[in-house]
Amino acid sequence: MSSFKASFALLFLAATACSSFGQGFSVCLRDTSAELRNACTGGTPLPDGTVVQIVRDADSNGPDWEDPLAELCSVPPECETGPARTHNFNSFAMNGTASLGRPGYFDCEADFTAVLAMPIPARYYLRICLESVYWVSEVFQPVPEHQTIEIDEWTCYPCGCNSILPAPANVAASIDQFCSHVQITWANIAGEQGYVILRDGNSIGTANADATIFYDVTAIPGTTHSYAVRGFNVCGNGHASLPAPGRRKAVPGPPQNVQASDGVYCFVRISWSAMTADSFQIRRDGVRVGRTLSGGTSFDDMTTVGSTVYNYSAIAYNNCGPSPESVANSGYGGARPSQVTSLTASDTSCAAIYLRWADTVAEDSFRVIRDGDYIDYAARDVTQYADFLV
Repeated sequence: MSSFKASFALLFLAATACSSFGQGFSVCLRDTSAELRNACTGGTPLPDGTVVQIVRDADSNGPDWEDPLAELCSVPPECETGPARTHNFNSFAMNGTASLGRPGYFDCEADFTAVLAMPIPARYYLRICLESVYWVSEVFQPVPEHQTIEIDEWTCYPCGCNSILPAPANVAASIDQFCSHVQITWANIAGEQGYVILRDGNSIGTANADATIFYDVTAIPGTTHSYAVRGFNVCGNGHASLPAPGRRKAVPGPPQNVQASDGVYCFVRISWSAMTADSFQIRRDGVRVGRTLSGGTSFDDMTTVGSTVYNYSAIAYNNCGPSPESVANSGYGGARPSQVTSLTASDTSCAAIYLRWADTVAEDSFRVIRDGDYIDYAARDVTQYADFLV
C-alpha cells in the first residue's frame, strides 16, 4: 500500500458518527450501484475491509496526487474541540457483504463529518489503492446539512498506487525573456506517455512523450505565473513537479512624472522618471518631436516658438512594442532676445575698433562676431565692446 502525505484514521463503519457538526456538514457516503473489483477488467469484487480513502480536492482542479486526505480533527471521531473545518475520519472500510449482502460495494454506518465550519473548498473524492489497480471516484461537494451521497462514478487505473510516475525534475520557466510566450523546460522521466503542463494549478496543455519543452502562448504579459509539470501514462497522471515562476515579457508601462519646463530655458525641457525601456518617443500636441535611447530621462525641444504653450507626453518602447502614452504636461520656452539694433563701429582709433549698440530685452549676454566668426562676448546690459586685436 502506498504511503501518503497526510496520515489517516481507519474507521470501520461500525463507528459512531459525530452527533453535532455545527456549520459544517454531515454526509452518508454510499456505493450501492457501481461494483468495484480488483482489476479494471474482470477480477473479483472487493471484499469487506478494503480501505477507502477520502481525499480533499484542495486546489479545485480535480483528483491529483498533490491533494491531501481530509484533515482530521484533534480527537476523532468525536471532534468536540474541532478545530473548525476538520473531519471525523478520512478513510473507512468497505462493508458490502455485511451491509448489502454482496461484496464490491459499501453503505454508510457512520456519517463523514466536517465540524464547526465548511472547509474551503468542500470538494472531495474517494480513492482505493490495490496491488495492481487503483480506483478514483467522481468529485462530490457536500452542503452544510445532513445528506446522503451515492458514489456511482469511478475510474479504474491498471497500476498500483506505488507505480505512479515520479515528479519531473529541473522544471524552469522563462522570466521576461520572450514577448510571445513563456518557455517551460524540464528533465525527461522514464515510462511516461506524455506530460501535462500546469499554470497556477490548472492544466494549460500537454506535451508528447520524451518532450522537455513547452511554450505557453496564453500567459498574460507582465503577470508572474507558477508552472509545474506532471507525466502521464496508463496509470493516469503522475506526481507534479515543484513549481517554478515564469513571466511573459510585456511592453513597458507608461513613463511617469512627465514634466515640461515653463519658461526656464529658450527651449522646453521634458523630463520623466527613470525606468527600464529601450527608447522613448516624445510627443508635442500629439505629434512626435524626438526620441531618446535607453536610460534617458529628459529631452530638449529646440523647435518651440516664443512663449507658445505646448502639451508634451512620452511613450516608452522595448522589443515587445510601445507603452501606453503618458499623462501629458504643458510647457513653454522662454522668450528669445530681440534683434540687436543701432550697431556702430568706430574707424577713428588706431588702438581698437569700438562697437556700440542699443540694449535689448531678455538677453543673458551678447556675442561679438567679426567677419562671421565669434571672437568674444559682452555681459548682460552692456552696450559697447572694444576690439583690440584688429
